[in-house]
Amino acid sequence: MPVCHSLGVERTLDLRFRGSIPATLCAVFEEVAYSCRAPFNEVVTRLSVPHASNLVWWVQGPPSRNTYASPFFHNFCCIHFVRHLVDEHRLEFQGILVDSPAVKGILSSLLAAAGIRDCRVRVHGDLRSFAQGIKIRWLSLPFHLVRRVLQYCLARSTRRSNRASLPTRPVVLIDTFVTAAYATNDRWYGQFWSHLGDDLKAETRFIPTFVETPLSRQRATCAALRIGPRNVLIKDDFLDPSDLAGACLFRRQVRALAVPRVEACGFDLSALVREELETSRDVRTIMESILTYRFVGRLRQRGVRVRLAIDWFEGQAIDKAWNLAFRDHYPEAKRIGYRAFESFPFYLCSYPIPIERASGVLPDVMAVQGTGTIATVREFLPELDVIVIPSFKAQYVWEVDLARRMPASVFTVLVALPISIDSGVRIVAKLLDIHDAVPPGWRPVRYVIKPHPTVPAERITRRLGRGMPGDMAFTSESSFGRLLSESNLLVTEASSTCLEALASGVPVIIIGNETGLTYDPVPAAIPPAMFRRVR
Repeated sequence: MPVCHSLGVERTLDLRFRGSIPATLCAVFEEVAYSCRAPFNEVVTRLSVPHASNLVWWVQGPPSRNTYASPFFHNFCCIHFVRHLVDEHRLEFQGILVDSPAVKGILSSLLAAAGIRDCRVRVHGDLRSFAQGIKIRWLSLPFHLVRRVLQYCLARSTRRSNRASLPTRPVVLIDTFVTAAYATNDRWYGQFWSHLGDDLKAETRFIPTFVETPLSRQRATCAALRIGPRNVLIKDDFLDPSDLAGACLFRRQVRALAVPRVEACGFDLSALVREELETSRDVRTIMESILTYRFVGRLRQRGVRVRLAIDWFEGQAIDKAWNLAFRDHYPEAKRIGYRAFESFPFYLCSYPIPIERASGVLPDVMAVQGTGTIATVREFLPELDVIVIPSFKAQYVWEVDLARRMPASVFTVLVALPISIDSGVRIVAKLLDIHDAVPPGWRPVRYVIKPHPTVPAERITRRLGRGMPGDMAFTSESSFGRLLSESNLLVTEASSTCLEALASGVPVIIIGNETGLTYDPVPAAIPPAMFRRVR
């Protein structure tokens, strides 16, 4: 997110979505952004009222409030940030760099209204960004359609090995994710399946969404799922080609959406919203969300009865499509959202708001794994129905020996990388610099780097552009509990693993984002002696 750097002789404030602001202003930007959370939710509410039951609206970037994928919240904060700098007489830049023509227009008007003539706003426009714009606007849809058709064919080619026939009694459907590396090892629900009795297992089906699974491994992954220990329904078995064709028509429907007038700092945001709707950065997620909705409709047509639908809840577009689908096609089914983590204040989609409940894109009940997380999930929706359930995903925490001590000769640092590849590269690069700066003769330190399951280690190393020393290496170990039991310290950002580490008696360092928003996973109630936040 939002380094001050030189473009010619100008001092330029970089406010692009994945740009960087000066370290001296980072804390100010975060303060402004935090104060923007509630007003931003109000803006999304006003935008969403006319489209309350419209699936195509809810799977788009602005209403998703997914701050990882959509730049809407970032741009909203940047407008308020510049207003704050102007009001405090701290806008000491000759230029502002943005990646949105609509944001340029708003900021230019803001500066003009303030009588500032010596700061120019411009849109980043080199050859690379132009090519990226062409790719996003014109090539991403046909590319993802072709890829999704191939995925569909590969999945259906494995149907003969499917052991899980549909029962005649009502079923429990559970939303989950699958990667090629986690086809049979459940990273998301942990020990949940092993705690079910045979009767419950017989009526339970997991519904996987494939992420970071290359086409070369799609068929093998589907085949492994079908013969694995859990009952699985693969969406492609129920979809037909018309569903795939229909999922790629969303842009035509988006053009028909009316965008109400909404404001930030007194400036109309309608053009900014329309710009993002027409760009559709995350085409793959939009298509998969629409296909999820259609899949539930196909189940209804097949006569499948559903008594309970469990959503792995982060509030992203696919969660909204899942819950809306069961609201529309199975109104008699109970909908539960499993929120198995303590979220980050700037990951807004994971904090439900009233318009989402009124529109049916939220579960009926939210299931959390600790009483301490009830207040946070209710922050913007105090009357949300919440229940506390066992912590299946982190059950190993209860088995940790808190009296354990590591050998004094080796100090092991476990590095849990977040889902953002930019943040992952930044963290590893910083640790490499620290490693290189340690004087000879110091106590040996071993770094074990665990990439996020959806980000292969190869992508991190390619971006780093340098080799790794012998005492710093990526691990392929899938059990975080096993890694944690062999570690003295956890280093991370934007990862729920920090709470598991703290509960296991392992101290934590949160590496903050030096150039923008930090997705801080440590709740305010955690004693500061147990962790450190550093930039």
